[in-house]
Amino acid sequence: MRTRIGFLFLVAFATHFLVALATTARAGLLTGDGIGVYGDSMSMQYSFWLPLAPQFNYKISYNGTQYNWVDLLSQNNYNFGPPQTVLGHQFLSYDAAVAGNKSSDLPNQVTTLQPDITAGNIKLVVEMIGANDFDGSEYTTIYNNAANHSYNPLNDPSVVAYMNNVMGFITASVNDTLTENPATHMILATIPDPGVTPEFHSSNPNATQRAAVDTVIQALNQQILALAKAHHFPVIDMFALANRSLTPLTVGGVSMIEAGGTSGKDEFLSDGFHPGTVVQGLLANGILMADHLAYHDPVTYLSDQYILTKASVTHTGPTTFFNVSPFIIVPEPGTLALSGIGLVMIGVGYCQRRRRSTGRAS
Repeated sequence: MRTRIGFLFLVAFATHFLVALATTARAGLLTGDGIGVYGDSMSMQYSFWLPLAPQFNYKISYNGTQYNWVDLLSQNNYNFGPPQTVLGHQFLSYDAAVAGNKSSDLPNQVTTLQPDITAGNIKLVVEMIGANDFDGSEYTTIYNNAANHSYNPLNDPSVVAYMNNVMGFITASVNDTLTENPATHMILATIPDPGVTPEFHSSNPNATQRAAVDTVIQALNQQILALAKAHHFPVIDMFALANRSLTPLTVGGVSMIEAGGTSGKDEFLSDGFHPGTVVQGLLANGILMADHLAYHDPVTYLSDQYILTKASVTHTGPTTFFNVSPFIIVPEPGTLALSGIGLVMIGVGYCQRRRRSTGRAS
């Protein structure tokens, strides 16, 4: 009888432990908990920076139907902070992403959100940066060097040093955020390959040389995944999502166009580089799924039809949801959770051994 009572107590304790752990892990996004953002033009609200782009000599078309994932989630009551007005346009204050920023700009973004992270106003931080680290001379240098077929960029000391520099800023941003508030949840993202975009296909036509840059980005992404695993953070696989554009894409029964343009069916904006509204909608759902799977937070996904409507794309048929799970990397259970599970398994094993040794149920 004592064995049974002891076993039941052990199971009850472990169950209570796991429930408590899951409860504290919930970010409560549906109830208004704040979402902070570190990033670049992918995550800076399209509704803010695209109308201003011509003032900064950036040629990109905007007609009011171009939205990114922050736009789409904020329009569905997810909290990215109070609005502020700059140059006559509104942006949300928890979105620290800035168009053109690289990993070296992360310290400024961390500083921007620091007061609200420390105060606990921001419960979840999404970090999605690194594409601009390969959107310029770095890409071109590796690409040109790869014209020599014996060239391996991962054996190039200057490339390795550059990778270490990028990873150093990403790692520091995570550590600094957790120092500000250890309870902060984070979602990291792999670095997408610019070489899959129509713009880079045109300016860098040699597939073998593009693949050389690809190996560098993939090597960096392995380090990002290791960092996320160390902290049990989920990851949005932007590399995989970007490469998804290389095959035909159908969303809500509508076939997308692998090109840049102003049509909502175009997978890219008119610059042939930034993802269009529909692809950004899939990214929004990916972020919600990563939060839900890793932190057990209830979320409400955006239907394909809603996303198509925001992009001004005509659609018919029943409500559908594109499967974004292939682009989510969920961490292994934390050591604390595993400890709780272990308590249950130890109790079960002990009870079974006790039954075998006594020849009766206890």
